[in-house]
Amino acid sequence: MKRSILYIVFLAISLAFGQGSNPEYYQPRRIVNMPNAGLLPDRAWMGEIRLVEDGGLVAYAGLGLRGRIQAGVSYGAHGVLGRGDPTAYPRPSFQMKIRPFNEKQKFPAIVLGYDDQGTGLWDKELKRYSLKSPGFYLAASKNWTTLGGNLGLHAGLNYSLETKDNGKGFDAYFGLDKNLGDIFAIYIEYVGGINDNDTKDGVYGSGKGYLNASLKWSVRPDFEIELILADLLVNNESAGTFSREVRLSFVYPL
Repeated sequence: MKRSILYIVFLAISLAFGQGSNPEYYQPRRIVNMPNAGLLPDRAWMGEIRLVEDGGLVAYAGLGLRGRIQAGVSYGAHGVLGRGDPTAYPRPSFQMKIRPFNEKQKFPAIVLGYDDQGTGLWDKELKRYSLKSPGFYLAASKNWTTLGGNLGLHAGLNYSLETKDNGKGFDAYFGLDKNLGDIFAIYIEYVGGINDNDTKDGVYGSGKGYLNASLKWSVRPDFEIELILADLLVNNESAGTFSREVRLSFVYPL
């Protein structure tokens, strides 16, 4: 357990103090929690540190290849910050994204992918995260140039493998992002929570779905700080309010 926590902290510090200098604009790879059709540029690597509810910490690392493929790995623990003993996730998680169709003037970009990283506490009995991982997914994104910067619309279907609680895997989501000049952007998504209702445990989804929003600040072209407001509808039955989280993102060329 202690070795796992030390590994997470070491990875987070390594990502935080890396140096980058690529002035390119990097397209977002997620809406808020759910994947969109954005990808890392060819031979660019990404590091992310996400601080979630109850002192949880999740660290990501990813690599872009040929502008069509993105692969990554992540690992985390619940209760890293604050008092009490941290609880490490049972194993590292993996991400893979392939974009068979790039965006055209009249058609969206489309990706196929897999991501088994959820957030929150890992429930050993039900074998699920508090917020289930996307699992397998199909996502589409379309962007337009508007006043103040880019406007992107996104939608997706996914099948989570965390089905022991209610036998349901399929879910759907949609969202948008809007640049506010060159420095700030807002993101809003709604996840239906179809695979996270009727769990009959009084702990997880209550049927409202998950409404998430974030404000991203591009400190530098390769470093972003994002304030996330997760579960604004308080769909989680055991929660009294929405979750306030932070994500740090780094993208560097190789």
